[in-house]
Amino acid sequence: MKKIIDFIKKNWIGTALAIIILGAVFVRVYNFEDWLLFKADQVRDATLTAEAFNKGVENLPLLGPRAAGTYLRLGPAFYYMQYTSAKIFNSLEPHILAYPDLIFSVLTIPLLFYFLKQFFSRRDSLLITLLYSFSFIIIQYSRYAWNPNSITFWGLLFITGLYKASQEEDKKKAGAWLLVLGFAYAIVSQLHFVALVGYPVVAFLFWILFFPKKINWKYWLGSILIVLFFYVPVILSNINTDGDYLKQFVYAVTAKSESGETDLYKDWQKISTSFTNFISSVGHKDSLLSFIGGTILILAGIFVTIFYSFKDKKNRRFAYLILVWFLVFILILLKTDTSMKPRFFMPIASVPFIFLGFLYLLLDRFKIKFFRPISLIIVVGILLLNLNGLKTVCVYFKTQDKDSVGRTIFIEQDDAKVLKKHLEVTEYMARVVRKNNKIACFSTSAVYERTYEYLFDVYFPDVKYDRVSESFKDKEKCKYFSIITTGNEKRISNDYKNDFIFEKSKVFGRLEIWEIKAKEEFLNYSPEADKVIRLRDKTDEEIQSDLKESLEKDYENITEEFSQEENEKQKKPERKERVLWKEILN
Repeated sequence: MKKIIDFIKKNWIGTALAIIILGAVFVRVYNFEDWLLFKADQVRDATLTAEAFNKGVENLPLLGPRAAGTYLRLGPAFYYMQYTSAKIFNSLEPHILAYPDLIFSVLTIPLLFYFLKQFFSRRDSLLITLLYSFSFIIIQYSRYAWNPNSITFWGLLFITGLYKASQEEDKKKAGAWLLVLGFAYAIVSQLHFVALVGYPVVAFLFWILFFPKKINWKYWLGSILIVLFFYVPVILSNINTDGDYLKQFVYAVTAKSESGETDLYKDWQKISTSFTNFISSVGHKDSLLSFIGGTILILAGIFVTIFYSFKDKKNRRFAYLILVWFLVFILILLKTDTSMKPRFFMPIASVPFIFLGFLYLLLDRFKIKFFRPISLIIVVGILLLNLNGLKTVCVYFKTQDKDSVGRTIFIEQDDAKVLKKHLEVTEYMARVVRKNNKIACFSTSAVYERTYEYLFDVYFPDVKYDRVSESFKDKEKCKYFSIITTGNEKRISNDYKNDFIFEKSKVFGRLEIWEIKAKEEFLNYSPEADKVIRLRDKTDEEIQSDLKESLEKDYENITEEFSQEENEKQKKPERKERVLWKEILN
């Protein structure tokens, strides 16, 4: 026992870091499968992975998810990670496909500690790492599959490689870090458009002052070859589609940089509030306290980075890198006119915590009495706020009671419709149709239509299913269901509200499933008869509502036509389907 105590005393930093990592793992994996977010984006990615898993690796696409608002598709690294996880665990269950994001979220913790040690003391690095590890926002983005979620690791690895390649005196070590930089960029650039554009700009501005001249040209070539190797699918796709990737990239860059006027005050409010949110879990668009706190944090961080960049020869390299890293991505976010939601800050997710460390160093210079004990109390307070946020979400997901969220908090899965409940609903439909030898025909929100299709395919492959549609053939073979939010008076979409009799329902948390019976009019549907029946049954108020909806659609069509004209002026490239490996190999 004495030897263990002596070992811990001698290696208390390593022991503390190990405890932090174990705690971080626990809050990330707790009910990971049951509370997984699995909506339209996740199903889209899972379906692409399933195609390759079931039919062969050659069915993997050469390109990945779309960059929002354009037809540009990122590199396929995210899909390949999901495919690798599926093959390792021999499963297409949704939580298996989310493992890469979970793993890289955990790996970010030791990497951040290593990076922080380049500037801060070991103790201060540990405290900053502790706050990052239990950040409510960071944890939330580690608990489901989505291409931006792993940027925290790969982006930080790029920044670490950039710093170490310039800072290392040993030429071989510096060269090795340059190879790490190339590898990190090859992956992170395929996870988000902002990362694709932003990190090279950070490297360019950093190298203006701290270019690693001592590195042998072979390492530079090796770094470039690593990036090219991971971009082979993108290059092949570009060749196979007559340069479509480059056309889409040029358009995406120009289109996103030609956004309209921005309200700098509102944007600054969003940025500062997001920084507060990342650190404490407290923050929403109308929170004055979060706005002020974030503003102080950012201004203090910028002041310290500028101070060290010019006054401290030993630390100026690190400080300048942080300053460039922060400013480049903030300017990109402002220029591209994004929504400024937390996911857009994932490339700089570590920066709020580094700025907090800078703020501590700034205040520590004033030698305020009891400053360090007060700082420790603040650290504990921040941890408690984040843990309270986690507890709030746990209670919410367990009870499925929205009233249990007692404070304004950013929750990605704000409807609490977690995977466990979707599975229970799917199992209920499967059980009913098996008894009656029917097809499960369901109606639900467009956000979750593909969710149930995927769950049927993976968990109940023997059950036939379809979405409710008037164009069905053999409608009598269907057992009909409507899946809604619990207690919603609107039990089915307006398109079918007069076509079914609602028989009985069952509640699964925030989801309610109705067994419904089709009326004769629906079963005997014909387009001509349908128009007469619907017009006859409608009240004056419904006719007015339909007229309003028709006018709104006309307006949308006109707007879309105008947008198309504008796009033509900007020479927007046409959308092309993904190319699969089998099309290249055959």
